[in-house]
Amino acid sequence: MHRNRLLIAAALLFVIAAAPPPDVALTDENGRSVQFYGDLVKGHVVAVNFIFTTCTTICQPMSGTFAKAETLLAGRPNARLVSITIDPETDTPERLAAWKKRFNGGARWTMLTGPKDQIDRLRKALGVFTPDRINHTPTVVILDGPAGRTTRVIGLVSARAIVSAMEGSR
Repeated sequence: MHRNRLLIAAALLFVIAAAPPPDVALTDENGRSVQFYGDLVKGHVVAVNFIFTTCTTICQPMSGTFAKAETLLAGRPNARLVSITIDPETDTPERLAAWKKRFNGGARWTMLTGPKDQIDRLRKALGVFTPDRINHTPTVVILDGPAGRTTRVIGLVSARAIVSAMEGSR
């Protein structure tokens, strides 16, 4: 138990009270249109990361961690995982569906693409924007919709640390 608390403390960058993120219109891996805040965040605790399917470095381990986190979140209906591409020109819903399948992702994990300007707007609002996708940071942003809090976690920590941070935001 003490070790888990140390991992969480090391993983958390900061927790802040925050305005809701913009309600940008995006498309999920099944081709359905979703409103980011209204459909996915409002009323939920959501861990969000930013990936792209042609990435050969941090995106693969971050996606593997999300797949493990999804298993750990079983029985928590209020918790969700969202991965948003930072290369929407390449990452179609079909490519994202294949990526999710590659990691055995389930219904609690949503993959999103959409207009680059809307994704960039969301990344800026969440404080994770970098102009060059190759140099994006491995950050998981945890949005606690009911409490209006945002927590940032280093995206290369364990699935258990991410889930603990999600639970700690409550």
